[in-house]
Amino acid sequence: MNSITWKHAPTPRHPGIHVIEEALEDLVPYIDWKYFSKAWGLKTASQEAENQIKEGKDFLKTIIQEKILQAKGVFGFFRVQRIGDSLDLIDTPEYLHFLRQQVAHTPNQTLRSLADYFSPKDIDWIGLFAVSVGFGVETFKKQNTDEYQQMLLHTVSARLTEAFSEKLHQEVMKKYWAYAQDEAFGIRPAPGYPICPDHSEKATFWRLLEPEKRIGIQLTESYMMIPASSTCGYYIAHPKSQYFSVGSIGKDQDLEYQNRKKQLKK
Repeated sequence: MNSITWKHAPTPRHPGIHVIEEALEDLVPYIDWKYFSKAWGLKTASQEAENQIKEGKDFLKTIIQEKILQAKGVFGFFRVQRIGDSLDLIDTPEYLHFLRQQVAHTPNQTLRSLADYFSPKDIDWIGLFAVSVGFGVETFKKQNTDEYQQMLLHTVSARLTEAFSEKLHQEVMKKYWAYAQDEAFGIRPAPGYPICPDHSEKATFWRLLEPEKRIGIQLTESYMMIPASSTCGYYIAHPKSQYFSVGSIGKDQDLEYQNRKKQLKK
């Protein structure tokens, strides 16, 4: 869709909240093995990295054959009304809050916020998701005390989770939300990313999507996810959306942000 005519995201083709389980073999084409070798502290183009990737791929075959891991996810679409740098999730008692850049890194730089990708006037849409391919890791550790295999499983499960996230994003674009039929666009930042660094926003995800109840992903008081190989994030459909870093913010914005989170309540 031409971004010049983009006023707001279209209504999702399949609205509501969806729970899915994914076959591990269907995630394999989406694995980026470059980050697997980086997780082991190896240079991407080195022989050591190639050897480690081969071991990872061989172990992945075992994981699939023996069904050691399970892939589960939940995602949903919500109507929103932008209020400054926050979003009112209209049909719920919740709000989502974002920070804006305060320090320009280049001349004439526009100071951006994720809120800029939503209509300031019209009702718009956002997607939220939580996925994990960490189910089964702890059971494996209890049954197998080999520390190297435990580490191998952890790094493979992390890559599978990211692959699951990528595959689901493609399906959201084309099938579930269907906002991008002819070309891929949109982003899926996660709370804690430089673009939205506040991990505490995850609590809103858990109230809306109920990942613990629906698929078993827990959120701790410090906003860590269990299983460890889990991720959550936003689906933002605007054709001009892109990743950036909020960077340093002053005490003034920090205070405004904290007050906004307290005051915007229904």
